[in-house]
Amino acid sequence: MEYFVQVAGDGSTRGTWAVGYGSAQRLGVADPEKTRNAYVEAQPGESELDALRRVIPTWFPPSNPFSPDRLYKVTRAPGEYYPRMARPNAEHLNDSPGIYPGDNAAANEMAIAHDQIIVLADRLADICRTITVTRPEIC
Repeated sequence: MEYFVQVAGDGSTRGTWAVGYGSAQRLGVADPEKTRNAYVEAQPGESELDALRRVIPTWFPPSNPFSPDRLYKVTRAPGEYYPRMARPNAEHLNDSPGIYPGDNAAANEMAIAHDQIIVLADRLADICRTITVTRPEIC
């Protein structure tokens, strides 16, 4: 199974498609097989992406490279994430930093990293105080 994000011409995201095994379906739709423009079956000898272009030509015109919508293949399936990377909420993409699904599993690691950055900042402050005393023009 491969996953694609559908991006409109204005750059907004329309949804995510699961493509493979002879069909393409939009994720996040309660019953994609009964919902218009949410499920497409490929005909024999036809790829799932070609089936999308055939069934929903207003989104994916077959011969137009500058079609209104584009599909971008993603490297991670829904639910997978890169370790220690926050994920913004789908409804609030501009909010930062977003959620991190591995919060609980990495709590100890994050506490240690927090303590280490405090120690490093203190040592840097000591270095700057030392340099300031001997050569005030440096810090």
